[in-house]
Amino acid sequence: MVTPTSPATIRLAPYDRNPSVASANFLSTAVGPHGSTVRATYTVPTARKAQVTCATVVVIRRTAATTPGTTFGVVNVGAAQFAIAWFTDNALNVQYTDKHETSGVIAATNTAVITTQDSSAAGTIDFAILFSIAEFDA
Repeated sequence: MVTPTSPATIRLAPYDRNPSVASANFLSTAVGPHGSTVRATYTVPTARKAQVTCATVVVIRRTAATTPGTTFGVVNVGAAQFAIAWFTDNALNVQYTDKHETSGVIAATNTAVITTQDSSAAGTIDFAILFSIAEFDA
């Protein structure tokens, strides 16, 4: 025998549970060498969950370094790298890009973070890094 389930007991899909949208970005040109630097953060509020809907990282060397180092832009979700563009060469005007869509569910109080680094000596970098998030009731 099958017992019918009332619609009141069916859990709504995440996008139907009081949804909202959030985003963060870091857009900057001619950035000089620097250590690992947090540029933006997003923390999932208490009693909510979230999902990254899109993350894009673009990194471009605009002026040559005297000594190239490791250069990157990254979006971390929790402890995981979600999107990263990095290089160690000195090629000018080459665009390094990474784009991802749809992460797993991010629990309350977890974070998404944009970080950059350029450990070169001299030279400049352009960064365009962003992510968007769909947030919903837990």
